[in-house]
Amino acid sequence: MANASSPSCDPAAHGQLLQAINRLTLAVETPTETNMRILYQPVQNACIRMAIGMGLPHAVVARDGVSVTAAELGEELKADPVLIARVMRVLTAAGLCKEDGPNQYSATPVTRSLAGPAFTGGSRYIFDLFFPTAAQLPEYLLQTNFENPQGKSAFEFTYQTGLWEHLGENPDLQRDCVAYMRGRRAGQLRWLDIYPVEAELAGKTADDSVLLVDIGGNQGHDLELFKERYPKVPGRLILQDLPEAIERISPPLEGIEVIPYDFFTPQPIESAQLYFFRGICHDWSDEQCQKFLSNTVRAMNKNSRLLVNEFVLPNTGAGQLQASLDIMMMTLVSGLERTEMQWQSLLESVGLEIVKIWSIMPEIEAVIETRLKE
Repeated sequence: MANASSPSCDPAAHGQLLQAINRLTLAVETPTETNMRILYQPVQNACIRMAIGMGLPHAVVARDGVSVTAAELGEELKADPVLIARVMRVLTAAGLCKEDGPNQYSATPVTRSLAGPAFTGGSRYIFDLFFPTAAQLPEYLLQTNFENPQGKSAFEFTYQTGLWEHLGENPDLQRDCVAYMRGRRAGQLRWLDIYPVEAELAGKTADDSVLLVDIGGNQGHDLELFKERYPKVPGRLILQDLPEAIERISPPLEGIEVIPYDFFTPQPIESAQLYFFRGICHDWSDEQCQKFLSNTVRAMNKNSRLLVNEFVLPNTGAGQLQASLDIMMMTLVSGLERTEMQWQSLLESVGLEIVKIWSIMPEIEAVIETRLKE
């Protein structure tokens, strides 16, 4: 069978197989086994973070498939071989590395992925920021009478500052965050793999009209990908983000207009064919989303489409990753991953109607296509 990274892999079939395996595991496990497995998951995260700190995955990968012992790793990394063996025992049991013999290991594709910038950075970013905050969640919620977080986040409660401010003051963590956010999408489907651009835009654009406005688009990667895939689709491409994000763009983007813009202010580009928000709304409560989405809605005409590229959780039966991401967003920024019903309610509240939710599987971000409500 083709693995998930194989070009011949059907993403939907892959997701269905994983769901079936999970259901089978739950059917076979006793209630005690299920609870024990879940209760001890934080130990795995702690061992991954220790391994990253010691450089274990990187040292194993550097052997290029040749087995390495705990003693050899200890000598190379200046760490106790006994400690290395204990940490590696958890990693091999979790499938993150291959155990070739007593205290002897070699790399697998999962090990190489973990040793890469995305998941090395992601392991530090998530463990160092989320876990201290998660430990304060019970007290935080107790003080708010268990209200759904809307304003001050659990992260602010814990660190006395916001997430983005904290990252700005800790450049190493910020680099880890950027590496993770960028690298975790490697090999995965992008929004242009899901939304049929040519079919939806045929005959609707011209060279002097605005084709696509990427709002909060950071460094312009989505627009560059769009230009690369659809060089013959006419129309202007516009990137909008805060001035500090725009200043970091290097080298300059070719064929893309760059405009400093705060989406909490009126949208200056009117009557574009497509307005695009990727990974923005999940950072904000419904109230805040209503404010910035309304600014763009007021700039749309009857032919405009507003696209949202985010997870759409099923109303029932959400997967573990998406449900966990929702709690992550709640904890760090009082944001949320929304269900289909929640998206419909939010978008209708700002005068939009959903044309179609373009989706391959719930485990991949969908593209929600909307237009002005008639």
